Amino acid sequence: MKCVISFLLVLFFVASAAAENIISMGNIELEEGQSVIAPINTTDTPMLYGQACIEYDASVVELSAGGCDDYGFVVSVSEENSELVRMYTGSDANCSPGEREFGSVAIKAVGYHGDVSRLNLLDAVVRDEQGTPMVYGLVGGWVTITPLFGDVNRDMMVDVRDAIVLVNHVSCPYCSPIPDFHVADMNRDGMISMLDVLMIINRCVSTA
Repeated sequence: MKCVISFLLVLFFVASAAAENIISMGNIELEEGQSVIAPINTTDTPMLYGQACIEYDASVVELSAGGCDDYGFVVSVSEENSELVRMYTGSDANCSPGEREFGSVAIKAVGYHGDVSRLNLLDAVVRDEQGTPMVYGLVGGWVTITPLFGDVNRDMMVDVRDAIVLVNHVSCPYCSPIPDFHVADMNRDGMISMLDVLMIINRCVSTA
C-alpha cells in the first residue's frame, strides 16, 4: 500500500510541475489586411532552445518569421504548407527575448471581417540550459478578423482614395453610394459626415 501511495504522489508532483510550464498564445483581434508581431509566451524562462508547430487557417491568416532574422527568441519557418508552420527558437545575444517569451510570429490578416482562425500549438520540444528536455503544456489561441475602419473602397488599405470616395458620398449620397456604411462611420455616430473624412485623413497621416 505504501508503494502505491508513494507512486501516486510522484505522479501528482510530476503532473503539477508539468502543469506549471505552459507555452501559450493569446487571442488576437486583427483588422482586415493588417499585420502584427504576436508573442508566444512561456511560464518558464531558463531554456536554451526549442521548436514547435502552429496549425492555422490559411484562408484567414498568413504566418511568417517574427523578426531578428532567422534565429534568436523568434520564429523561423523551416517548412510550410497551407495550414502549418514549423518554427525554431533559441538564445541569442543579438536578439534577446522578452520576459517569459518563447518566441514570436508575424501574423497577417488575409481574410475578411468576421473570419476566425485557430492558432493551435503542436509538437513542442523545449530544452533547458543543460540540454535536458522540459515538459510543457500547450495552449493555443484564436485570431478574429475585425473591420478595417476607413477602408471605404474596400481595397484592404486606408489612404487618400478612401477620403475622396467619402467626400463624394457626403456631397451627394445618392450619386456616390458607398459599399460599406459600417467602416465609413469612423466616429460611430450613425451618420457619414465630413468629420469621418477628417478622421480618415488623420489615420492616413498617422500611419504614413
